[in-house]
Amino acid sequence: MLGWSCEKEALPSPAITETEASPEPSIVFRSEKDSVPTILGAQRNNPYTVPNMTQAWNNLFGQHKSYAALPATHQYVKFDPQSLEEYKALAESGITYVDFPLGYEVVQLGDYYPQEGLGAEGIPDFYGVLEAGEPVPAVTYQVLEDLVIPPYETPLTARAFEEVGGLSAYFEGLGGTGVSAIPDPCGQECPNYPNCFYFPQHFGCSGPPTYNGDCTPDSPDWPDCLVIYDDEEEELNDCGCPVPGDVRMPAGCIQVQDVERNGLFPVEAVRVVWWNGWFTFKTAETDARGCWQIKNHREYGKAHMWVSFLNDRARLRGFVGNTVQVWRLLATVTDYGGELGGGSYNNIQTEYNLWNNQGGRDHRNWSAATVMNALHHFHTESQNDGINPPPMGLDIYLTAYRTDGIALMTSQIPVQLLEQWINQGLFNSQLLPNVINSLLLIPDVAIGCDFQNSDEQWAIAQHELAHTSHFTNVGAVFWGQLGLATLNARISTGSSWGDENVFDAGRLAICESWASHLEHVYTDREFGGNFSGPRSWFDRLDRWRNHRPNHVPIGLHLDLIDNVEPMVSFDRIGGGSGAVIDNVTGLTNGQLFSVLYRRRSSLGPTMTSCRHILVRRVCALRPNLSVPSIDAATDDPQVYRQRIINDLLPGSGIAVGDVDALFNSY
Repeated sequence: MLGWSCEKEALPSPAITETEASPEPSIVFRSEKDSVPTILGAQRNNPYTVPNMTQAWNNLFGQHKSYAALPATHQYVKFDPQSLEEYKALAESGITYVDFPLGYEVVQLGDYYPQEGLGAEGIPDFYGVLEAGEPVPAVTYQVLEDLVIPPYETPLTARAFEEVGGLSAYFEGLGGTGVSAIPDPCGQECPNYPNCFYFPQHFGCSGPPTYNGDCTPDSPDWPDCLVIYDDEEEELNDCGCPVPGDVRMPAGCIQVQDVERNGLFPVEAVRVVWWNGWFTFKTAETDARGCWQIKNHREYGKAHMWVSFLNDRARLRGFVGNTVQVWRLLATVTDYGGELGGGSYNNIQTEYNLWNNQGGRDHRNWSAATVMNALHHFHTESQNDGINPPPMGLDIYLTAYRTDGIALMTSQIPVQLLEQWINQGLFNSQLLPNVINSLLLIPDVAIGCDFQNSDEQWAIAQHELAHTSHFTNVGAVFWGQLGLATLNARISTGSSWGDENVFDAGRLAICESWASHLEHVYTDREFGGNFSGPRSWFDRLDRWRNHRPNHVPIGLHLDLIDNVEPMVSFDRIGGGSGAVIDNVTGLTNGQLFSVLYRRRSSLGPTMTSCRHILVRRVCALRPNLSVPSIDAATDDPQVYRQRIINDLLPGSGIAVGDVDALFNSY
């Protein structure tokens, strides 16, 4: 969904600047003012209909090849969701759509379009342009018009405009052509003026335009073959991104402010949507440098740009208030960049700076950009460590007023498990934002965004993404049990992690300690010596023992890896401390991840594990504990210990007694 906002904010006005590194204009978007509605003017005559384009073709080239009707290249569609389920299908489809009808003069493009008769619970109509034959999601829709959309800078498009009311509207859009000189001969006395000026490759001073028999509506590359785009020499802008030599080719970069590192960093793999004001929507995705470019497209006149926070890995939504229309809870986080004109589009720089107004546009964009970068970082680090990445297509909900998170993996588990959570009081547990009050709205992951430090925002994202990675190793049934344990802990203790005496404490201990471990390790890898707290993220992890006494061994996994001398460590809550006997070193994150799920049946005799023993410290007295000789997820620290001993110690040089001593320190 393009063009909406959750706060009273307004369209930013582009500020044109020039720098030594980028001589072409660089447009940096401002933000954070009052919201405004979209205002449309008169409906325009549509040159892109099949009849109009067919007539234009036959008038230009009919003596060579005529058509009764050109094949449609696109369809103009109205989506009319009849339910939240239908709107969710549309939102998740990746289709570009807006909440106002196309084909009208745009007086003002704002954050919302007032639709008559739409109540507080209503879902508006949406409009989009699909390629011919493009699949449509499970949503009620109507094809309003079949279209033929050739490139703008072609005689065919110009002739179609002429057919519906003259060339003035066309040349208004074309204005400031970027043509450096009028080709000779092409003066106002020429019969083909101004066509010979705008289209020298097609028109001479007199005579019809050049006909290319290799580029007709029957050609496989129709209608793109009507224009050949030159690969002109490019230079780099301030972001290190290529600036096309053609000022009419849209390109730019997107960056986010990093508070701890005091600079701007590229925003990777977000979608840029470009609209020419008629029926042409183009998209591009930023690369690892934050660079984007709309390939094989030259822009004319007014254009509009959005940034949508979605890609194959995740779709971000959220950042809406408590009284918002429900459908907006399902919409992708999208930032309207602004209206562009003036003939230069090749160096657009978008910056998302730290926010001041909580819940506002700057807050939403900065948080979304930071979380998206954190997602890509986790994918990279998990691959380097040899552990599973998060599932593709995550549904992530961002909330402005919280600092916690939860990874329920809703789209990945059976509905029966979700219903169990709901029956056990999920919506009254305060584990989710208050606006998430139905099964349809529950995301895979919720991430709190009440942070003004980049490393803190990064860390909570790493924690929840570590859960999603863990999920891929243990499966839906295990995760359903974890959800019930989390609910029970929240209800009985007020904390979603609980304490050593809550039901299924072992499962909570394993899952939360592993996520905390990767949270600290991966955040430290990114920020190193640039951190907001009194210590680095690695040092914090190295000093932690448990979250609470005898529960959630946060520092255990690092102690199995590092070679730091034994030291006194502290419980995060409860004031406990003690010497950790750490003579174990050399294991890796990948090895530890591998024993979070047991896929071999050679563990020895079947015995009862500690998962249902409320006081888990009893397990420390049973160092020779075995577990069932079947495939099973690791659901208790003592099961974890035995699997490390059985699977990872042989040939490692690590003594069983040292592993026991380390575990007993927790």
